[in-house]
Amino acid sequence: MNILIAVPSMDSVPAVFAQSLSMLEKVGDCAVAFQVGSLIYNSRNELARQALKMGADYVMWFDSDMQFQPDTLKRMLSIMEANDLDILSGVYYLRVPPYTPVLFEKLEMDSNQHCEHLNMAKVPDGLFEVEGIGFGCVLMNTSVLLDVIA
Repeated sequence: MNILIAVPSMDSVPAVFAQSLSMLEKVGDCAVAFQVGSLIYNSRNELARQALKMGADYVMWFDSDMQFQPDTLKRMLSIMEANDLDILSGVYYLRVPPYTPVLFEKLEMDSNQHCEHLNMAKVPDGLFEVEGIGFGCVLMNTSVLLDVIA
């Protein structure tokens, strides 16, 4: 199993992120790729291309301002495989008030074609479905990427 750990970032990463990444328990053949740039969507697109080019089965997305447990990748992969999922997000919160989870119950387009979203007020126990997620801590099967570009 090939996994790309994909990290979009600016010029540097915080020490707590570097420490989390260095302690991450790897599964299968893991490669780490950083994409430096100020436009996150360009960085994510380039990292997705890298994952497909290397033949990765999964992409583990981490934002460079995150801190996570060493078993994050193992736990998320286990949950994905046990539940036949293509995308799984960890639960994390905004760093500024109102400190809501970066999970969205509902996504709708407004009249200007901007996405309106409703952050979840309370996170249920266990596995649950949402319409939108941030990408600070996401495990994705690369088949999703193939579906998007097909």
